[in-house]
Amino acid sequence: MARTSCQINTLKNCELTGSEPSLVAYYNFNQGIAGGNNAGVTTLLDSSPNGFNGTLQNMSLSGNTSNWISSGATINEDCTEIPTEVCNGLDDNCNGQIDEGFDQDGDGFTICQNDCDDNDPAINPSATETCNELDDDCDGITDGLPSFNNALKLDDVDDFVELSQHRFNLISIARRRWNFG
Repeated sequence: MARTSCQINTLKNCELTGSEPSLVAYYNFNQGIAGGNNAGVTTLLDSSPNGFNGTLQNMSLSGNTSNWISSGATINEDCTEIPTEVCNGLDDNCNGQIDEGFDQDGDGFTICQNDCDDNDPAINPSATETCNELDDDCDGITDGLPSFNNALKLDDVDDFVELSQHRFNLISIARRRWNFG
Protein backbone atom coordinates (compact mmCIF):
# COMPACT_ATOMS: atom_id res chain seq x y z
CA MET A 1 0.00 0.00 0.00
CA ALA A 2 1.47 3.33 -1.04
CA ARG A 3 1.30 6.11 1.56
CA THR A 4 1.46 9.85 1.03
CA SER A 5 4.09 11.92 2.82
CA CYS A 6 1.27 13.38 4.93
CA GLN A 7 0.14 9.90 6.03
CA ILE A 8 3.70 8.84 6.82
CA ASN A 9 4.32 11.97 8.87
CA THR A 10 1.01 11.58 10.72
CA LEU A 11 1.57 7.90 11.52
CA LYS A 12 5.34 7.97 12.15
CA ASN A 13 4.98 7.45 15.92
CA CYS A 14 2.15 4.95 15.73
CA GLU A 15 2.54 1.25 16.35
CA LEU A 16 0.89 -1.00 13.79
CA THR A 17 -1.62 -3.68 14.69
CA GLY A 18 -0.14 -6.30 12.34
CA SER A 19 -3.34 -6.67 10.31
CA GLU A 20 -2.90 -3.69 7.95
CA PRO A 21 -3.74 -4.45 4.27
CA SER A 22 -0.76 -5.48 2.11
CA LEU A 23 1.56 -5.77 5.15
CA VAL A 24 4.25 -8.33 4.28
CA ALA A 25 6.04 -8.53 7.65
CA TYR A 26 6.00 -6.60 10.92
CA TYR A 27 8.75 -6.86 13.52
CA ASN A 28 8.48 -5.03 16.85
CA PHE A 29 12.01 -5.86 18.10
CA ASN A 30 10.62 -5.82 21.63
CA GLN A 31 11.08 -9.38 22.83
CA GLY A 32 13.20 -10.38 25.78
CA ILE A 33 14.28 -8.31 28.77
CA ALA A 34 16.29 -5.16 28.04
CA GLY A 35 19.91 -5.85 29.06
CA GLY A 36 18.92 -9.14 30.78
CA ASN A 37 19.71 -12.77 30.12
CA ASN A 38 17.87 -13.57 26.90
CA ALA A 39 19.82 -16.64 25.80
CA GLY A 40 16.57 -18.48 25.10
CA VAL A 41 15.00 -15.67 23.03
CA THR A 42 16.55 -16.30 19.60
CA THR A 43 13.52 -15.73 17.36
CA LEU A 44 12.39 -12.35 16.04
CA LEU A 45 8.62 -12.70 15.76
CA ASP A 46 6.67 -11.47 12.74
CA SER A 47 3.46 -9.83 14.01
CA SER A 48 1.80 -9.98 10.60
CA PRO A 49 -0.46 -12.91 9.60
CA ASN A 50 2.34 -14.14 7.29
CA GLY A 51 4.57 -15.54 10.06
CA PHE A 52 7.94 -14.60 8.53
CA ASN A 53 9.83 -15.07 11.81
CA GLY A 54 13.57 -14.42 11.89
CA THR A 55 16.35 -16.26 13.75
CA LEU A 56 18.95 -14.20 15.62
CA GLN A 57 22.52 -15.16 14.68
CA ASN A 58 25.82 -14.46 16.54
CA MET A 59 24.25 -12.47 19.39
CA SER A 60 25.27 -13.02 23.00
CA LEU A 61 21.76 -12.07 24.22
CA SER A 62 23.13 -11.09 27.62
CA GLY A 63 24.27 -7.72 29.03
CA ASN A 64 24.07 -4.26 27.40
CA THR A 65 25.48 -5.14 23.95
CA SER A 66 24.43 -7.75 21.41
CA ASN A 67 21.12 -8.03 23.22
CA TRP A 68 17.58 -6.67 23.42
CA ILE A 69 17.61 -3.07 24.69
CA SER A 70 15.05 -0.50 25.81
CA SER A 71 13.43 1.36 22.96
CA GLY A 72 14.23 5.05 22.52
CA ALA A 73 11.23 5.50 20.25
CA THR A 74 8.27 7.67 21.12
CA ILE A 75 5.21 5.56 20.45
CA ASN A 76 1.74 7.03 20.30
CA GLU A 77 -0.67 4.47 21.71
CA ASP A 78 -3.79 6.13 20.23
CA CYS A 79 -3.39 6.43 16.49
CA THR A 80 -7.07 6.17 15.64
CA GLU A 81 -7.73 9.92 15.89
CA ILE A 82 -7.85 11.73 12.55
CA PRO A 83 -5.90 15.00 12.66
CA THR A 84 -8.06 18.12 12.54
CA GLU A 85 -7.87 20.32 9.45
CA VAL A 86 -6.47 23.77 10.20
CA CYS A 87 -6.80 26.81 7.92
CA ASN A 88 -3.12 27.03 6.94
CA GLY A 89 -2.76 26.04 3.27
CA LEU A 90 -1.85 22.41 4.17
CA ASP A 91 -3.63 19.07 4.03
CA ASP A 92 -3.54 18.46 7.80
CA ASN A 93 -5.89 15.46 7.83
CA CYS A 94 -4.28 13.68 4.84
CA ASN A 95 -7.41 13.42 2.70
CA GLY A 96 -5.96 15.10 -0.39
CA GLN A 97 -7.83 18.37 0.17
CA ILE A 98 -6.37 21.60 1.48
CA ASP A 99 -8.28 23.64 4.07
CA GLU A 100 -11.59 21.87 3.37
CA GLY A 101 -14.43 22.98 5.56
CA PHE A 102 -13.24 26.57 5.66
CA ASP A 103 -14.97 27.73 2.43
CA GLN A 104 -18.46 28.26 3.82
CA ASP A 105 -19.96 29.88 0.70
CA GLY A 106 -18.41 27.57 -1.93
CA ASP A 107 -16.67 30.33 -3.91
CA GLY A 108 -13.30 28.57 -3.86
CA PHE A 109 -11.78 30.95 -1.29
CA THR A 110 -11.37 30.40 2.43
CA ILE A 111 -10.97 32.88 5.23
CA CYS A 112 -7.26 32.03 5.25
CA GLN A 113 -7.15 33.02 1.56
CA ASN A 114 -8.47 36.50 2.39
CA ASP A 115 -12.16 35.83 1.68
CA CYS A 116 -13.55 38.78 3.63
CA ASP A 117 -17.15 37.47 3.62
CA ASP A 118 -17.27 33.68 3.58
CA ASN A 119 -21.07 33.70 3.73
CA ASP A 120 -21.48 35.38 0.33
CA PRO A 121 -20.05 33.61 -2.77
CA ALA A 122 -20.11 36.87 -4.76
CA ILE A 123 -17.57 38.41 -2.37
CA ASN A 124 -14.05 37.01 -2.66
CA PRO A 125 -10.55 38.09 -3.74
CA SER A 126 -11.24 37.36 -7.45
CA ALA A 127 -14.62 39.15 -7.60
CA THR A 128 -15.11 42.32 -9.63
CA GLU A 129 -15.68 45.41 -7.52
CA THR A 130 -19.11 46.96 -8.12
CA CYS A 131 -20.72 50.06 -6.72
CA ASN A 132 -22.87 48.47 -4.01
CA GLU A 133 -21.38 49.79 -0.76
CA LEU A 134 -19.57 46.43 -0.26
CA ASP A 135 -15.92 45.41 -0.61
CA ASP A 136 -16.62 42.80 -3.33
CA ASP A 137 -12.97 41.93 -4.07
CA CYS A 138 -11.75 41.91 -0.44
CA ASP A 139 -9.07 44.52 -1.05
CA GLY A 140 -10.12 46.64 1.92
CA ILE A 141 -11.65 49.37 -0.26
CA THR A 142 -15.42 49.63 -0.56
CA ASP A 143 -16.62 50.15 -4.14
CA GLY A 144 -13.04 50.74 -5.29
CA LEU A 145 -13.31 54.41 -4.37
CA PRO A 146 -10.16 56.18 -3.24
CA SER A 147 -9.66 57.57 0.20
CA PHE A 148 -10.98 61.10 -0.26
CA ASN A 149 -9.04 62.18 2.76
CA ASN A 150 -5.77 62.10 0.82
CA ALA A 151 -6.85 62.20 -2.82
CA LEU A 152 -9.36 65.04 -3.08
CA LYS A 153 -9.96 68.37 -1.41
CA LEU A 154 -13.70 68.65 -0.80
CA ASP A 155 -15.06 72.17 -0.38
CA ASP A 156 -18.63 71.07 0.43
CA VAL A 157 -19.97 72.95 -2.62
CA ASP A 158 -21.45 70.68 -5.31
CA ASP A 159 -18.39 68.37 -5.60
CA PHE A 160 -19.16 65.40 -7.86
CA VAL A 161 -17.55 62.84 -10.11
CA GLU A 162 -19.05 61.38 -13.26
CA LEU A 163 -18.24 57.72 -14.00
CA SER A 164 -19.79 56.03 -17.06
CA GLN A 165 -23.14 57.83 -17.03
CA HIS A 166 -23.37 57.78 -13.23
CA ARG A 167 -22.93 60.94 -11.21
CA PHE A 168 -21.88 60.71 -7.57
CA ASN A 169 -22.01 63.57 -5.14
CA LEU A 170 -18.64 63.25 -3.41
CA ILE A 171 -19.65 65.05 -0.25
CA SER A 172 -22.60 62.72 0.46
CA ILE A 173 -20.52 59.63 -0.42
CA ALA A 174 -17.65 60.79 1.79
CA ARG A 175 -19.94 61.62 4.68
CA ARG A 176 -21.84 58.35 4.44
CA ARG A 177 -18.87 56.01 3.94
CA TRP A 178 -16.02 57.71 5.76
CA ASN A 179 -17.95 59.74 8.35
CA PHE A 180 -16.59 63.12 7.27
CA GLY A 181 -18.12 66.22 8.82
